[in-house]
Amino acid sequence: MYGNIYIPRREDTPEVILDATEKKFSIMGMSMPEDSLTFYRPIILWLENYVQRPFDSLCLDIKLLYYNTASAKEIARLLATLYACEQHDKITVRWFYDQHDPENLDNCKRYELIPLQYEYYAFDFSSIEESYEPEGTYHIIS
Repeated sequence: MYGNIYIPRREDTPEVILDATEKKFSIMGMSMPEDSLTFYRPIILWLENYVQRPFDSLCLDIKLLYYNTASAKEIARLLATLYACEQHDKITVRWFYDQHDPENLDNCKRYELIPLQYEYYAFDFSSIEESYEPEGTYHIIS
């Protein structure tokens, strides 16, 4: 198993927390990296490794105010990776959409083609704190 991963939020990339110990899995912010494939590759590999072992449940929180087309493809790849595991019925994806932009919810629902359990929540993105650093030991990818 890989160690936990923390990727700090930047102007063009989301904060990512993959913490097997605390069972916290989240992607939050804006996703428009210059190279989405390179940015999402370690995230997808980590999750692929994690779901190969037995687990009680996995809840992935996705709080993306905006994501570009290249990121959308990588998010689809990430969700397809989760669905490909034998225990995909234990996985929930919680989408937090911008409460001020109803089209954002429609964009989230497009991923329902990948048959995981989805939950949707209106979210005020102005409430995201600028300087959040989780406690614990993480591999920091920058």
